Amino acid sequence: MLHFSEIANNKTDSILVINEDKGEIKNYIGPNSFAEIALGFYHNKKVFLKNDIYEPYSDELLGWEVIPLKGDLQLMLKMLEN
Repeated sequence: MLHFSEIANNKTDSILVINEDKGEIKNYIGPNSFAEIALGFYHNKKVFLKNDIYEPYSDELLGWEVIPLKGDLQLMLKMLEN
């Protein structure tokens, strides 16, 4: 509930999901993070992934306009400045 409250907060303009590899699974996003991404989309927040799109959820992530940073956190900072 704490994470959901922080995402829904009017002072929150974006979220960053740390989607590291999990074993041999590239760019893994677990069910809790996926729910947080969905909530961020619902509340019109920019949603960033630290790495690339997690393939099993690619349709949803692309439809929700999630931004994959591919490891470049500076890109997120530049995008938030605009």
